[in-house]
Order: sequence, then structure tokens, then C-alpha cells
Amino acid sequence: TITYYRCALFRVYIMIIRVQTKHGVKRFEVRATDTLQQLAVQIVSSLQLPNSQAIHLFRDQKRCIELQQDDLPKPISDISLHHGDMLYLDAVLSSTSSHVPMATHQDVIQDEVDNRLEEKDGKIYREINVQLCHHGPQGKCLNCAPLEPWDPKYLETRDPPIKHLSFHSHLRKLTSGIDKGKFVYLEDINCKVKKTCSDHAPWPQGICSKCQPSAITLARQTYRHVDNVMFEDGAIVDQFIQAWRKSGKQVSSYLLP
Repeated sequence: TITYYRCALFRVYIMIIRVQTKHGVKRFEVRATDTLQQLAVQIVSSLQLPNSQAIHLFRDQKRCIELQQDDLPKPISDISLHHGDMLYLDAVLSSTSSHVPMATHQDVIQDEVDNRLEEKDGKIYREINVQLCHHGPQGKCLNCAPLEPWDPKYLETRDPPIKHLSFHSHLRKLTSGIDKGKFVYLEDINCKVKKTCSDHAPWPQGICSKCQPSAITLARQTYRHVDNVMFEDGAIVDQFIQAWRKSGKQVSSYLLP
């Protein structure tokens, strides 16, 4: 639904326009009377791009229907953009720009152990079940086909049950399926209070459901980077936790290698 901000003389219609980038989806608040150029300025400022000429906005995900330069001075309502619509962004950075792009997957230097784990398929291979499998030694069925490392039934039936995936299993899960993780993104969550509400005194003197940020529910992380740590010398750990033993207080500490 469109949010209405009631003013003394007129109403201002505030719309949310979503913009999908390669780093996730961002939401921008605009008025129906704002021009596409004003929206482009918000996008450039949010993504820290050099100028509005470096962006191309498309109506469709395949990047076939592009918003033209002639549309920039037009109001958003005149180019058939509505509340909740999604635009797709392609950013072109010039070689003279001072903007530093984010590192890509190819630019990241991994540890040797990560490179070795990536070479493995990570599947859990099972033996042929004599009672349930009715095929030859070279065949596979649902009862003996390899399982993915994130299979929930397999994790629950371990003794003890496996509560957390490894980080590599988590990445394999995100990039599995037909799309190969193409549509996996991190949502840009904005927890700021909107200060343009005219129904009450500005924050912190007043707040309402229209201007307060949305509630965020914390969930347990499904994976762990490190699941187990073993020390050759127990004295190292004794010395590390001695402060808790003496004071009995909660202390946050870091054990560095």
C-alpha cells in the first residue's frame, strides 16, 4: 500500500521503488512527482557511483527494456512506475573514476585447505541396501544415491545430531539447484527512523508505525566456520579462562593464534 503523509494543504504520495544490483536489492523512497533524475541521484549516492551517467536502469530482469535518457526529466508517475516496482541496474564505471569496485570471487585468495575442499564434490556416499535396492551393482536409486552434505534427515539421524553445517556445505547449498545461486543476495536492511512524518513531533519526541523501522527477527546461524578447536597444551586454555574463574563476571575475550 502507498503511504500517505498528510500535510496542511495537500497530500504527498510516497512510493517505494526497489532497485536490484549485483550486490543485492535496495529500496528508495520517492514521491510520485519526483523525476527519474532525482531517483538516479539517490541511486548514485547510495552506491557511491561517480555520476548518474554511469548507471543504466531496466524494467525487466533480462535487461531488454531500458529507461532512456529522455525519461530523466519526467515525473515517475508519467513513466508508469508504481509503488513496489522493481528496476534492474547495470553500473558502468569509467577507467578515470575514483570509485573502487568491490572484490569479485576471482580476486579473493583462498587458503590451500579451501582450494582442496572446493575440488571435492562433498556428497555423502551410501552402500547398496540389500533389502530396499533392487538393481545391479552399477545402478543407483533413492535408497543408495549419494546425499548432499546439507541433507536435513541425514544431519538429524547422526549420533549426536549435527546442528550446524560447515561453511563449505552452506556455500554449496546456496549455489545448488537450477539457478546455481544466481538469485541469492543479501538484502540491504535500513533500521533508521523516518524523519519526514508530519503526524507528530519529530523523533525522538514522537514516533508512529509509519516512521519506525520494521522489526527484525534474529535466527540461529545454520553454519559454522569453525566447529571444533583442539589444544595440544591445556595450560593455554587454563591461562585464558583464569580471569573468569577469579572474577566470576562476564568477560568478552579473543584468543588469537
